[in-house]
Amino acid sequence: MNSTQTKKQTIMLKLSGASLKDGDSDNPISFDVLQHLAEQVKLLTPYYNIAIVLGGGNIWRGKIVKEINMERHQADYMGMLATVINSIALESAFKNNGIKTKVYSKLEITKVCDDYLIRNVLNDLENGVVTILAGGTGSPFFTTDTGSAIAAIEIKADAILMGKNDVDGVCSDDPKVNPNAIFYPKLTYDDLFVKDLKVMDATAISLCKEYKISLIVFKINEKWSIIKTLKKENKFTLIN
Repeated sequence: MNSTQTKKQTIMLKLSGASLKDGDSDNPISFDVLQHLAEQVKLLTPYYNIAIVLGGGNIWRGKIVKEINMERHQADYMGMLATVINSIALESAFKNNGIKTKVYSKLEITKVCDDYLIRNVLNDLENGVVTILAGGTGSPFFTTDTGSAIAAIEIKADAILMGKNDVDGVCSDDPKVNPNAIFYPKLTYDDLFVKDLKVMDATAISLCKEYKISLIVFKINEKWSIIKTLKKENKFTLIN
């Protein structure tokens, strides 16, 4: 964060749907969490062009597909719709805090939000509008990780900030299960493959590597974590 910089950096926030919940609450969306996200983003808009991609796991989990004998493409479309629901909720919180914002969806749902057209997204970003990108890739069989990587390439993002629940960044193992798990402050994209670290899916990792987009993994569910990460005041993992 540097008020003297002449050109704003473009960053993408990739947040899981689970990050919108408040602890173990049964409510899929916590409006306290949305409010705190809005407070952070409002402080960042003078310094960064910001795009946001949300997951939908707080509403719909694709892993139950086999249990209910559902076709994969149907489940994926449900997941895309879940990201739209989350995005509209976040848009409302932003507007209530005076933040210029707009939801774009790669899944065509024009009565709810605008279709994703990259020229419109870029124009909004350049004019200080926080863009919330919903609907994944708009096609089944792809994750929101891949959707965020593709969108980051299209908007020429300098970095993707990936917020994770309950972990400071990337570790050799799940620290909640293995207290001896090693924390990695810095990695390369090749390291993710060699060490078999589950940060993003392989397609997303390959895209970020090819287009030289840095990935910053940090703990989202603590106060002011986005701002602290950008100011290098907390732990995180840098991957490039």
